[in-house]
Amino acid sequence: MKSTLRPSRFTHSVDTKQGFVFFNSFSLVPVLIRNNFNLASAIINKKETDWSTIDHSDLKILTDNHILTTESEDEIIISKLKQCIPNPRIDTVCFIITERCNLKCSYCFIEKNMSCKNKKIDMSEDIMRKGLDLFIKLFNGSSENKNEAPSIVIYGGEPLTNIKTVKALLDYVKKQKADGALPPSTTINMNTNGTLLTKEIAECLRENNVIVSISLDGAEISNSERIYPNGKASFQDVMNAIDVCKNNGVKMGIAVTLSPSVIQNYSSCIELLKKIKPDKIGLNPLLGAIPYKKYPEDVAEFMIRAFEDLNELDVEEDRISDRLKSIINRRLRLYDCSVAQGSQIVVTPDGAIGTCHGLIGSREFFITNVGDFDFDPLCDKTLIEWTQRTPINMHQCLDCMAVGVCGGGCPINAYNRKGSIYEVDEVCCPLSKGVVEWYFKKKCSDFVTL
Repeated sequence: MKSTLRPSRFTHSVDTKQGFVFFNSFSLVPVLIRNNFNLASAIINKKETDWSTIDHSDLKILTDNHILTTESEDEIIISKLKQCIPNPRIDTVCFIITERCNLKCSYCFIEKNMSCKNKKIDMSEDIMRKGLDLFIKLFNGSSENKNEAPSIVIYGGEPLTNIKTVKALLDYVKKQKADGALPPSTTINMNTNGTLLTKEIAECLRENNVIVSISLDGAEISNSERIYPNGKASFQDVMNAIDVCKNNGVKMGIAVTLSPSVIQNYSSCIELLKKIKPDKIGLNPLLGAIPYKKYPEDVAEFMIRAFEDLNELDVEEDRISDRLKSIINRRLRLYDCSVAQGSQIVVTPDGAIGTCHGLIGSREFFITNVGDFDFDPLCDKTLIEWTQRTPINMHQCLDCMAVGVCGGGCPINAYNRKGSIYEVDEVCCPLSKGVVEWYFKKKCSDFVTL
């Protein structure tokens, strides 16, 4: 058997100051080879080697951690991983409360994909209730959701332009919790530009335990693309909204869109985030066209650097944190969002049901409507297709060092740029690889050493 051993197809290395860190991209257990250059070179170059000449304890470490494997073992790994792909199950609903927005941000992908550019649509309370009723049926109808907390997302447009339906939704959720249809653990998140957020609204959000994500692209110099239709800057109004949230005990995160201007003004952005000290931070790459060739690499560098600089705040940044948790816990990460894993529905103002809010204009991957109480996610071809869209099913991803932690990025980015959800989201790639390299270099002194 020893003669059939070889470096696994999924074995990768990171060159550090202390030696080479080797790991299998699926098992993610790192091994540092510090002084044995010949052994390191043989693994890196996949040389034909008599592995039986290696110290027995070293050989055991390399085989136990799947750095050295057999060809059949690699095939078994892939086969077992594909068995881990879940069936569709709905645990998240995203309400597009309105298509209207009081800002005119230059990069807004929602605005560019609205169903009607001239006449914006608000969601009625009736559509909202039907949408929540359908979600509750789908959530409670899945045995796989038994230990999960359902998630409700309030989105737009700018949802606070339709505050009547927002308040009605919060009241209806409260009623469903009281009746036992929704568990107490149900989370509610709202994405807003913050410009319409008043003390009264903040008190309502706090009372309903709504977690608010306010869009702010760093300091005033890099927030210039978030403007009112008349060209007026929104920065000071957003800062006032942040103060309102803080003063009224609202859980608050900051969502930063990584426009070229934000990337160019890194220091002012980070200093402002440190000053605000939000509960959570989201650094979000632009959706749609890549603004310039080096943008994906600049995004990765910005996010990893920001993660280090913001570490003192003890605040999570979703994309980096999710990838690091996968590495640290050695847990395979099949998807990068709830949309990709077939666990989200989107409810549009006119009652259509789709998979992703990024496609509310084209209505591609839309599957039914709020009145369809016979809808079964397990039988829906679209949701099944989305659950299959994971790096372990993408041939162009299998040999990547980050395949086990990446999740595949944004399917809609891939679809919009290349015409298929099974294409690569090229903005995601440098980030995932960068996080893997950064972690193994930073923590290499803690690893098992040969």
